[in-house]
Amino acid sequence: MTISLPAGPVPSHVSEEYDWDAELGAALAGDLPEWRLVVAPQRGIFHAAAADGPTDGAIDGTVVGHIEARRDRQPIVAPWHGAIIEWLVQDGDPVALGQPVARLLPDGAE
Repeated sequence: MTISLPAGPVPSHVSEEYDWDAELGAALAGDLPEWRLVVAPQRGIFHAAAADGPTDGAIDGTVVGHIEARRDRQPIVAPWHGAIIEWLVQDGDPVALGQPVARLLPDGAE
């Protein structure tokens, strides 16, 4: 994306065209997180898959919990192979559509 300034005198310290994508890419290089978010597929009440609460491990395709809303029960599936490093909600918490419920560290990530 290139942003052009309006016509007219431009201060000497400002470029007439600036490549924001290049700056953003340079700023983010190497600073991206290794972990991934597992999100709620719908709004409702979060329930952990294990009877004793959320567990600390997950594998690709494993149901880590579910969301209850009225008469519907939607599973939350870990979409990556790895381990859950942090739960962001507790059993019985209300959640919104797309709300992060856990952080997962994919296999091979540091």
